[in-house]
Amino acid sequence: MASYKLKYQLATLVLSALSSTNVGVLAKEEVFLRAGRLKEFSDPKLEQLKNGSNSIMECTPELVAAISEQMPYNRCPENEVPCVSHCIETVCPEASWLERYYSEVVPQLPLTPFVGLSVGCNKGLDAVDTLRMGSNNPLFTKEEWRDAMFGDDIMSRFNSGACNQGSGPTFPLTDSNTFQRQAVMHCIEPVPATVERLQSSAQSLGWDTSDQRLVISPFAISKQDDSGLYFPTNAEPGKETLSFAHCVNPLLRDHFGCKQVPVYSLDTYGSEFMIDELSNQDQNINVLNVDAEGYDFDILQGGHTMLSRAEYLEFEFHRYGQWKEQSLKDAVDMLDNIGFTCYWAGKGKLWRMTGQNCFLDHYETKCWSNVACANRKLVPKLLDIMEETFMTTIQDKTFELVLRPKVKPSV
Repeated sequence: MASYKLKYQLATLVLSALSSTNVGVLAKEEVFLRAGRLKEFSDPKLEQLKNGSNSIMECTPELVAAISEQMPYNRCPENEVPCVSHCIETVCPEASWLERYYSEVVPQLPLTPFVGLSVGCNKGLDAVDTLRMGSNNPLFTKEEWRDAMFGDDIMSRFNSGACNQGSGPTFPLTDSNTFQRQAVMHCIEPVPATVERLQSSAQSLGWDTSDQRLVISPFAISKQDDSGLYFPTNAEPGKETLSFAHCVNPLLRDHFGCKQVPVYSLDTYGSEFMIDELSNQDQNINVLNVDAEGYDFDILQGGHTMLSRAEYLEFEFHRYGQWKEQSLKDAVDMLDNIGFTCYWAGKGKLWRMTGQNCFLDHYETKCWSNVACANRKLVPKLLDIMEETFMTTIQDKTFELVLRPKVKPSV
């Protein structure tokens, strides 16, 4: 019933916008489609079974035109290339839709354990905030974690993260006295110097032993199991631009102090290191974050079983690593077949890519950008919130095109 009401309110909002602006936000037939078939769209699985497709809906020409107002190809001067919209809007997303889901919806659901997974955990800042969100426990704060990780021995720009997430606001909790739950957050990080600091910090804070805990896993995740990849050790803990690419050349391994690290596929990691958390077949992976410096799609391709149990997914699209030769459309289509609806993720803004005609050609431009996806089979209420965020985004009359290319800081 809540999903039905949300769709009705959304359709009413869109109709109002159509009558008050001369910008082609949405086609009227799109509005009536959503308003006239609310029961089907309130349960995406019914639409999937009816049409034999995993996509919720197509993007009409009018909807594509509305998206293109905010996601145009020719956005920046020619000498500042690549500089298209997803390179500008989605480099440091703020997942207000996920916060809203965990603040408004999750407390009303049956109390079940929270399971989170961060691949390419790095400094652990996002993992700690996710553990705080999943457990609803005020014990977990980014401030305490950053102090344990770095103290005063490293400059604040570095230990705050590439998006300054260490200095940003922590996840706002609901009443923690009445609602807390068992929570496990897996932090997978291959760089040895960073792993050592992560492990010592978790131990010093006592965050590695209770039923609400942070698990530090010193492994690399790839498309398939491997005997081991080399990762650099001669670097500051938490340096985000270091990967096994620095150790590919055997002649440079001594220079970087490269050390061999075990490699698992995402599915193998789940079957070997998450046995307790996933032994109950009804237990979902609530949040899966992938930040692998250009190897994100490889990781996703090795995790079909894990992805089928994941409710929410975020990953990076990049010009580095395997993304040089890979297609974002292929990744979005693969995830669509599993059951995910994916969006470009901005600061409280979303632009949907899943659905017929929704993926625009220039989205393949390689740049640092971020994608957020919801599993419509497992969390239709989260998808409702994300779709509402998308519709609100493309109706924003205050949206301005900013000629501001970004690159990922070398931190």
